[in-house]
Amino acid sequence: GRSGTFILGPELESFEAALASWTGFEHAVGLANGTDALEIALRANGCGPGSKVLTSPLSAFATTLAILKLGAEPVFVDVSPNGKLDTAKCAEVLRARNDIQYFLPVHLYGDSPLRVELPDSVITIDDCAQALGAATTGQTATVSFYPTKHLGAFGDGGAILTRDREVAGRARRLRDYGQESKY
Repeated sequence: GRSGTFILGPELESFEAALASWTGFEHAVGLANGTDALEIALRANGCGPGSKVLTSPLSAFATTLAILKLGAEPVFVDVSPNGKLDTAKCAEVLRARNDIQYFLPVHLYGDSPLRVELPDSVITIDDCAQALGAATTGQTATVSFYPTKHLGAFGDGGAILTRDREVAGRARRLRDYGQESKY
């Protein structure tokens, strides 16, 4: 951009503010890609080694990869005939297992899964890579700006959307190697 800043900087801050406003979230954190968005959103919400994450096997490999990179364990729930996450099966698994701490629903084809009744202890992080602007179920969501997505970048990009100021702060530090200021 004109500022001479190619990473982070005022253009990104302006985009983050516009994206947060448009999606109805208080905070948006721009990232290099959608996979980073998933991994950093999980990490910023406390997910780590040994955590159990309920998700769908019908997704790009990035969803599972982000979980595995943290040392967490994906717990797969199948999809319904329409390709959406089977919310009845999700509820069944959550009733049977109290070791699941995270729910990562995948919003496919520009649509959202139906709501799932979750225990208060389960944190939802919506994977909205294919559904920018769709209704979300949790406090945090991720989006991708890969060129094939609804809002594609010239190259790649991603973002975390959150209503939690502390999650946004942790995500901003994680995207920049833990730094809060430069040099």
